[in-house]
Amino acid sequence: MTRSRSTNWRRLLLLAPVFALVVGACSSTDSTTTTTGAAPATTAATGGDTTAAPGTTAAPDTTVPSDEPKILQTVMSEEATDLIPHTTGQQGKGHVYQAMFNPLLETDNNKVIYSKILESWETSADAKTVTMVLKPDVVWSDGTPMTAEDIRWTLESYLDNNVSNWAIRIGGVLGQQAYVDGTADSIVGLTVVDDRTITIELENPDAAWVNNLGARAEDLPVLPAHVLGDVPHSELLDNEYWQTFPVTSGPYKFVQFEQGQFVEFERNDNWFGGDAYFDRVFFKILSTDVMSAQLETGEIQFMFPLDPADVDRVSNIPGVTVAAEQGIAPELWSIMHDDEPLDARVRQAMLFAIDRVGLCQQAMQGYCSTPITNIRQIAPEWSIPTVAEYPDLIEYNYDPDRARTLLAEAEADGAWDPNTELIFYARPGRSYVDTAIAIAQAQMAEVGINWTIINTDTGGLIDGIREQPLGTLDGFWVSGADFTIDPSAVQVYTSCNTARTGANLISYCRPELDALWEAGRLTAVQDERRQIYHDAFRFMNADPSEIYLYIVDTIVAYDSRLKGVVPHGGIGQPYWNIGEWYWEE
Repeated sequence: MTRSRSTNWRRLLLLAPVFALVVGACSSTDSTTTTTGAAPATTAATGGDTTAAPGTTAAPDTTVPSDEPKILQTVMSEEATDLIPHTTGQQGKGHVYQAMFNPLLETDNNKVIYSKILESWETSADAKTVTMVLKPDVVWSDGTPMTAEDIRWTLESYLDNNVSNWAIRIGGVLGQQAYVDGTADSIVGLTVVDDRTITIELENPDAAWVNNLGARAEDLPVLPAHVLGDVPHSELLDNEYWQTFPVTSGPYKFVQFEQGQFVEFERNDNWFGGDAYFDRVFFKILSTDVMSAQLETGEIQFMFPLDPADVDRVSNIPGVTVAAEQGIAPELWSIMHDDEPLDARVRQAMLFAIDRVGLCQQAMQGYCSTPITNIRQIAPEWSIPTVAEYPDLIEYNYDPDRARTLLAEAEADGAWDPNTELIFYARPGRSYVDTAIAIAQAQMAEVGINWTIINTDTGGLIDGIREQPLGTLDGFWVSGADFTIDPSAVQVYTSCNTARTGANLISYCRPELDALWEAGRLTAVQDERRQIYHDAFRFMNADPSEIYLYIVDTIVAYDSRLKGVVPHGGIGQPYWNIGEWYWEE
């Protein structure tokens, strides 16, 4: 069917709602990644001399005598609209949770799953039972021991899709559906064995269940059952707990959240991980340009993210360290697939039309990588098909002539109207994103793909996308999440079961792909899983769901006297080890 949206965009410009850029709507890249520029995967530039360079302001001395309060001023890179873990995941929420909570499992800076609170976790040989054992000394901030009941209650709440956005992503637990339907009072697959041990029995074999739980670390903190356990799920999201957080488990305790300004924490003297260093920690809510200015004046001592265009300037500020880690979250154009979806040849033409390697170099100074095959992941490598193994795998190198040929073929078949004007949403504010959008838009126009871009700000992207009438929106710009632990994590973003109302906001629905995702989770045989995921990603290589432009490195900058900082490739995990941070005195 020929598409023409030229009459819709003017109405949208008048009615465009306020949207929020939310993490988790997408993914990562593949082993055919090309890194551009000279920027290394991990870099560090430190300023050590006390004389300010011309045109800069030396950071003031933020160290204090031992008898003075120790205060850390840092940032929330994107403000959270709420702090409830059951609702949509957002970068700001993850930052807050890393300071005051612990998840069951998480990933370190090397993309390895570990746990601060579990002594062990084991999946049975048939991949149907997971056994978790708590460490013996884990306590809540009120001194109450953390127990297996806390884990059971927490998982039960996250598995209830009446209140939780995560029920499908970590689902498949025996008895989950009966509980959701109201025919059971609990999820029978969650069994407390003793105070420290819980078993999770799965409905079907799922070799990826533990990995997918760990990959959602920043979004799924363990919650205190002795505080929330008697709250009916129907009342859970409105509970006062989410305003005050009286009991938590991380190195710092919640004090207050001033919307649009900051989140304040104080040291948790009952933290089982040791003695947290700072008396007070503030996560200030700032734009990226204000962040770098306040880092320079010493008003903050840590910032994330640092715009690649600012790396050289900030690196030259005396007393400031800049460090980068290879990113794992892409930035992309999500393409809507409801109503009259764009023909696959048009989506392929988009990829050929954009010089993504050049974009990476030009907009991000080489602090990025390019997913040439438009496959969602960087790792695990075993799951990613390569051209060496599959010669028919498409490498989407910059080729505007090929883009024009594909568009001409689609037009001849009545599947593309060159007068079509596509409607996309984007959120301005980061200079490299603005530059990348402008370059991509211009290069698309050169081959005959015209875009109208509506700029929006934070505050409701997910609800806004869901509420748009079908056929009035073609896509939106988004930053992605971590899918480097297990390939099956991609499933919820392309599953027919989660189209439009779940994580699959773009409504990309291919039953044959769903069958591959399911098969990959149902087998525990690694060689079989490898082939299944190769087939799934080859399918998506030929039928692109989205346009993956680049994966920007995680770049942080901080006062050089701040020790213990270790950059993490995940955009939601800059504070993954904040309990280890301290001032060098």
